[in-house]
Amino acid sequence: MIIPDKILEKMWDENDWEAAEAKLSDLQKRLTIAAFAHNSEEIERLQKIIVRDINIKCLAVKKVADSNASMGVDKVRWKTSAEKMQAAISLTSKNYHASPMRQVVITAKNSGKERRPQIPTYHDRAMSILYGYSLLPVVEAWADHKSFAFRPARSAQDAHAYILQLLEEDNAPEFVVCADIKSYYASIHHDWLLEHVPMDKSVLREFLNAGIVFAGELFPPSDTGISEGSSISPYLGNFVLDGLQATIFRNLQGTDKSDELDYSNGNMIRFADDVMITARTQSDAEKILECLINFLDERGLRLSPEKTKICRVTEGFTFLSRTYIRKNGYIHAYPSERAVERFISELRVTLINNRRSQRDLIETLNKKLKGWAAYHRYTDAAEAFKKVDTALQSALLEAARLKHPKLPMPKIISKYWYKMPDGEHIYALPDDKSVRLYKLRDTVLVSHHKIRAGANPFVDTDYFEERTHKKEIKNVTGKYRTIWDRQGGMCFYCGRPILDDQPRTIMLLDPSKSPSAANSVYVHEICASSEYEIIRTEKDTDTMRPYDVCETLEKIIEKKKNQGEKGEISPHWKYYDLKMYFAKCTAASVALTFGEIEKINGHQLPLSARQRKPWWYSKNTVNSIAEAWLTEGYKMRRLDLKREEISFYRVEEGVSSLNIPDVLLHGKLPENAVFELENFMEYIILKYGIKRKGG
Repeated sequence: MIIPDKILEKMWDENDWEAAEAKLSDLQKRLTIAAFAHNSEEIERLQKIIVRDINIKCLAVKKVADSNASMGVDKVRWKTSAEKMQAAISLTSKNYHASPMRQVVITAKNSGKERRPQIPTYHDRAMSILYGYSLLPVVEAWADHKSFAFRPARSAQDAHAYILQLLEEDNAPEFVVCADIKSYYASIHHDWLLEHVPMDKSVLREFLNAGIVFAGELFPPSDTGISEGSSISPYLGNFVLDGLQATIFRNLQGTDKSDELDYSNGNMIRFADDVMITARTQSDAEKILECLINFLDERGLRLSPEKTKICRVTEGFTFLSRTYIRKNGYIHAYPSERAVERFISELRVTLINNRRSQRDLIETLNKKLKGWAAYHRYTDAAEAFKKVDTALQSALLEAARLKHPKLPMPKIISKYWYKMPDGEHIYALPDDKSVRLYKLRDTVLVSHHKIRAGANPFVDTDYFEERTHKKEIKNVTGKYRTIWDRQGGMCFYCGRPILDDQPRTIMLLDPSKSPSAANSVYVHEICASSEYEIIRTEKDTDTMRPYDVCETLEKIIEKKKNQGEKGEISPHWKYYDLKMYFAKCTAASVALTFGEIEKINGHQLPLSARQRKPWWYSKNTVNSIAEAWLTEGYKMRRLDLKREEISFYRVEEGVSSLNIPDVLLHGKLPENAVFELENFMEYIILKYGIKRKGG
């Protein structure tokens, strides 16, 4: 059946993207729960729903089309709404055959290094994304907790933070196994993937056997390796190594039961194919290495002999371009010597190959410097930063001398450097000193707040939303940049600078008004937690009349009245009416809409209440709306931001609620099952003397 372009265009343009995202999120959450339970039938059923849903197919197509990526061998790029809708309809496993990937050679201008990325067609890329939607929740549920590469909201900084935690704890291990897998992506056995990966095998087989086209010649696929150009490859790559932690514990300690383990012995940190495992003794380290070799062998993988080592922590080891060593009982971490030399070499190559303006050179160098600093600022990097700065200044001076061989050195320096009042020379544009070279030594070293190892992005959504929110505040990104720039980086409360390494937060100027950039300010966390009374006035306090001062004092007194005595909740509290509503409730459960809550309160909820779930939870202060029900013996059962509904249940001492699966309430059950359940429930009622309704 051929659908006219006008109808296809209308279908695409009228798509409700938010609803599609919400549907996908809900299905992925259910899929994650099924994966936790290792319910293979439910996993397969939910995966089929995801990959067959037209709205989710549209999301996959939209992601590909919006990327504006390079075309594959078919030279097709989706541009019009009709083309995108037709592409979404065509995403199906029926008669699906993946096209060969187009391989290109990219030579870096600065280093001369070659990369050979493999570019799939738009159709294959969308299929990979679509099936990735159905695979990621499963591999996330089954993933090793301390695997940090190519996973939502995880990074190398989390790996670094957990390494420090492992090595700094009491009775920390003395040995580590540092392992690197040789030609990892190119060596994974297809047979192992087809047997173990929980997804449609026919589609997976097509992904694996796509082949490559290079310089007009077709290279058929082998029976090993996965493409690094496919969006699903990182999920497959992680899945191959997941389960390694339990295998190590089982082989080393004879168990993988949590209550019997010595977690420090055989504890693994993994970032893609880079693996670090702690060990108590040299003998334990050798056992771990043997276990690792056997684990990899089943998957067609081998360790790299040159990069795999057993190291004493007191002698130091290198992992993810950082050196870790225990000295005088303390763990020191800093950029490895090889990483420093490699980066200096990269900067020199950039200088040698530069054929553009000085402005472009400064911008290119600054991008590299800030990126390297962002990665290493979580270590003791001061000496490394100083070494790079010195080497770069020498290289710049040499490049300038070669460019102007007849100029005396003082004139060369005055041409490209300007002198600060303290005597320091800054490399910058002669006519615009604001365009200048970034110095690594100006980077503030900070600590990283590591992710909760067992957190799941599809289930622990509130945790990840709050973590993202805090990260945006800390990094001053998005909407928070406006607030920061308005204050000039100063704390609104104390008026002092908020330094890079100082915890910061956002406060509302007027809590009764909706959150916005105009109603928000940056403050130090320590200032926010102190008992400050902030009175904002546009007037100069030196010119205020006595009347103005009295009016301001009256406002302070009125605010104090609202707080009540001895910390109890005052009738003037803005959620007091809601608290009284719950105080009068006798029902075991209560359901309210946001509109009903606003009617009870007598004022509107802030915008953040409708956008962010953490707003509704207790912050251990009477300013939180949650105190309205918590103080009256109710807890939140369910919060639905989309429908703007919230339900509560009464908490009684020594009493708990029972969650009965929907299938037992509404599903069709065998007669014997119904008989057994009814008799068992009657037994429980009699045993504990539970009162029936009306009884």
